[in-house]
Amino acid sequence: MNRFFYSSPEEIEAKQPEDHLNNQEPRFQSELLSNGNQVIQSPPLTERIHDWRNSLIHQYNSIVAELSNLKSATGNEIYSGREYIYQNVFNDSHENNQLIVPSAILSLGAFFCGRVLTNKNNWGYRSIVNRNPSILGRILTSLPSRIVLPLALTGIVFDQLTPGTAGNAWNTFERDFLSESFIQESHRIWDQLYVRGIKQGSGELGKTFQNGLQNGIKSIRESITEITGDRKQ
Repeated sequence: MNRFFYSSPEEIEAKQPEDHLNNQEPRFQSELLSNGNQVIQSPPLTERIHDWRNSLIHQYNSIVAELSNLKSATGNEIYSGREYIYQNVFNDSHENNQLIVPSAILSLGAFFCGRVLTNKNNWGYRSIVNRNPSILGRILTSLPSRIVLPLALTGIVFDQLTPGTAGNAWNTFERDFLSESFIQESHRIWDQLYVRGIKQGSGELGKTFQNGLQNGIKSIRESITEITGDRKQ
């Protein structure tokens, strides 16, 4: 009796290559188009190209969407910033229409004037060997002066020409960018040093000088009156 119930080993080995060839997909496929042209393509390669194309389209659409969102967000930020500046800083129509441009030009001139005043070449620092600066030159050419003086002159000129806009800018900066404790401490120091110190002292000195000048003029007039009265007698 044959020990292989269904078939012999040779028949099984002979059938396996045929089944493998039948299950394997064709490497090339021919297709007839509607215009009569015949196209030969490879199905695995065509499927891979379709996958690459779909992936590229997806990436392109994602980038376009991100750029569109970024453009929209940037436009909204610019619009919000512009509205914020116009509502909080440039809200004086008279200064905006007539004073803001000349104030900005003169403020820029004050900045460059400060840069000229703090330039070392204008105070004797012409070379490493030939250096003969004065005391005022050393003060003005120091690093704090070179940073503070141009900005201070710019702020003073802008504040004098457009006080409303300058005040709005400073108040907005304090309200939205500085802490409450820092604002209170800075105001206390400002009042102590400037309002109660320099400003009050200069005011008292001016009053004293004015009173002295008036008293001097009064005494001169009285002296002249006495002299003319004596001559008439």
